[in-house]
Amino acid sequence: DGICHHGGAGTTAAGLRAGLPTIVIPFFGDQYFWGDVVQQSGAGPGPLPAATLTTETLVSAITIISNDQVMKRVAQDLGNRIRNENGCQAAVESFHRQLPLQRMRSDLEGTYPACFRIPNYNLQVSWPVAQVLFSHALLTQDELIPWATQELYLDNNRVSDMGTQLLAQAISTSNTNLRVLYLGSHGITYEGAYRLAEMLKTNRTLNRLYFFENNLGDHGIQLLAQALAHCDRSLSHMDLNGSTLESD
Repeated sequence: DGICHHGGAGTTAAGLRAGLPTIVIPFFGDQYFWGDVVQQSGAGPGPLPAATLTTETLVSAITIISNDQVMKRVAQDLGNRIRNENGCQAAVESFHRQLPLQRMRSDLEGTYPACFRIPNYNLQVSWPVAQVLFSHALLTQDELIPWATQELYLDNNRVSDMGTQLLAQAISTSNTNLRVLYLGSHGITYEGAYRLAEMLKTNRTLNRLYFFENNLGDHGIQLLAQALAHCDRSLSHMDLNGSTLESD
């Protein structure tokens, strides 16, 4: 027995939990990532992108998961491990291990995480700390700036052109504090470069953009160059290393 699907996170988890060798046919977003995870675990062959799928490649993959006894044992073992673990607890513990707690704590009193900045004093404070400062007339609400994301790392997540469009829209409409953006190795093309260029024309906070190893083409590079001519001097570094510059 085996399973073949698009590679969504939930579907992949359900198939592996059942202990089934898995074929992933991704077409969008994180599906490519989960296809790679399945292959690296040994529970399935390499992903078969929908855009290049053929009858022959699908038949070959089905033959592999039907006859490869090692792959079947790996999938069964993985299923047993998933069924026997407390997934929610493991996820929460992993989340907390990755938190930069020291950078998140409030200045002056570190019990609570900081949620505001006080630029005049170069401080980050929690709401309880801010209330104490208010009560002693040491601070006014006008001096508080809500804490917002300043660095966003999305390398190797297959954001795609559509994801880049949504991200650019979000930055343009809601985030005024983002300083560093990593979008490396996403296969982003001219369309994604266009959306990003439009955002750069109006953004006034981004100063470092890492856009390496994407498929921008000459037109995509031209759009980014034109955007730089329109934006102010806030952007000081743009990394396009390894991006494809030749047009199709």
